Amino acid sequence: DIFRHMMCHFVELSRREDVLFLQELNKQARMLFDGEGLTVEELYYRMATRFRHYLIDEFQDTSLLQWRNLEPMIEEALSTGGSLFYVGDKKQAIYRFRGGEVSLFDAVRRRFRDFNLCEERLQTNWRSWPQVVAFNNRVFDPDNLRRFLYDIRSDAHEFSEQDMEDIVGTFADARQESAPGKEGGYVRIREVGRDDADDSDGPVREELIVTLREAAGRYNGYGQLAVLARDNRDVEYITSWLLAEDIPVASDKTLNIRQNARIKELVSLLSF
Repeated sequence: DIFRHMMCHFVELSRREDVLFLQELNKQARMLFDGEGLTVEELYYRMATRFRHYLIDEFQDTSLLQWRNLEPMIEEALSTGGSLFYVGDKKQAIYRFRGGEVSLFDAVRRRFRDFNLCEERLQTNWRSWPQVVAFNNRVFDPDNLRRFLYDIRSDAHEFSEQDMEDIVGTFADARQESAPGKEGGYVRIREVGRDDADDSDGPVREELIVTLREAAGRYNGYGQLAVLARDNRDVEYITSWLLAEDIPVASDKTLNIRQNARIKELVSLLSF
């Protein structure tokens, strides 16, 4: 009951302030398209313009809802000589938590196969160094994926044979070649024991500090090094570890003025 009252207040406030939150954008668009059975002409009229050529980047992160909002307009464009160009990399699909559906990559191709389909795979990786490309090829190799899926299959991960083939098939064309004349790159994987995130002296911290100091020696300092973490809480722990070791670090924590020790001290003094 409290939630219902809060939602009513929230909706009213949004209308009064003329605010549409990003999370609601796709849902509202779906209601616009479906709510009154709009024709394509009426839909164009409401959008105040006519689009005939569509370019969608990072298509692997497109959600079903986003695609359903665009599909009728894209179909109309293709039917009248327009075009659809979409590009992406299935290996980089990281927005499943936000509804990203990598299977759309192939579903859209099948959906519009009668519209003079032209498909091209970019088999040469011009961005990454050869050792990184080779590492990715090994990770996404079909045999390696099958071995991994068999290893983790348990009561918590009930993969059927069809599920595994679908996953392997998604990355069937993932193999790439490195750019000609490019040499170098380095990849190392170290597995360390899982420790409590609150344990600042755990093996993760020790391994990270050693690795960063080794890398800093090769790259003339820490300026070209980046540490990727799963969530913001991990960033806070890692930042504190590095500061304790006198390793320079820039993060949301260090750049946030409210987290500065001196600012905290001043605020506490003023509050007192």
